[in-house]
Amino acid sequence: MYGSASTVCRKEHANMNTAVNTESSSSYIVWVGNATMHDAVEHVQEQIDNIGFLAACYEVIRPVCIRYCVSSRRYFKRYMPLYSQPDNERERPVADLQQCWEAATMDEMRENQPINMQTFSYEFATFDVGKNGRSIESRELSNSHWATAHYEELVENGLISDDRYDEYDPMLLLLHDRTTGNVLLLPDQSAIIINQWSSGWGMETSVVDGISLSELMGRYPKLFDDSPVDECDMMSEILALEEQLNRICGSLYDNNQKKEHK
Repeated sequence: MYGSASTVCRKEHANMNTAVNTESSSSYIVWVGNATMHDAVEHVQEQIDNIGFLAACYEVIRPVCIRYCVSSRRYFKRYMPLYSQPDNERERPVADLQQCWEAATMDEMRENQPINMQTFSYEFATFDVGKNGRSIESRELSNSHWATAHYEELVENGLISDDRYDEYDPMLLLLHDRTTGNVLLLPDQSAIIINQWSSGWGMETSVVDGISLSELMGRYPKLFDDSPVDECDMMSEILALEEQLNRICGSLYDNNQKKEHK
């Protein structure tokens, strides 16, 4: 189901006018791992680059430490401003400032639900070829995002780390879509699930809890296995589960009937 992956597309798109194979699609998991490591950016970038062409041209970067908002140069905002845009609706800021304050960590989500598949940050986008041969965001198809930041706004507010001057955030990486300008948040020990189709011209990218995902992969390996699905085995398992469910329902019905006749 999922292929192995590594980091972001840094290549310039000089050959983007090549024909698109509309039947090409695949899914990948990119492991963020320990964001405190000095080479965390390179580690994630390499995984994404190994996927191949993605029109989003993802770039992994670091933000300044949003927990400590004063640098020697200027005063920074105390939270990461986030935005959401459902399908066919106008973009709106995330009103919950607490969510923006806590954007650097998944700790609260893990505490509330240790095993989860909640989406922390999300982007769905389709792309076209621009006049200069580079990818541009499609205006004809529905594009949406959730809990993402704007790269230009982060730059304007001094929230992108410059290692020469700033102390970068040790628990958070950022995934910059250089085509749309959206920025997805990559907390420590998170994972990125990338579904691509049309040879990378259509993309759905979700950031989830990497610890939970690893646990689920261990519990249910068939859901994440790359091998082809055996339809006969699958139908046998479905029928066995249906039979078990019918027995449970029948037992509950019999018990209720006995209670009603007492």
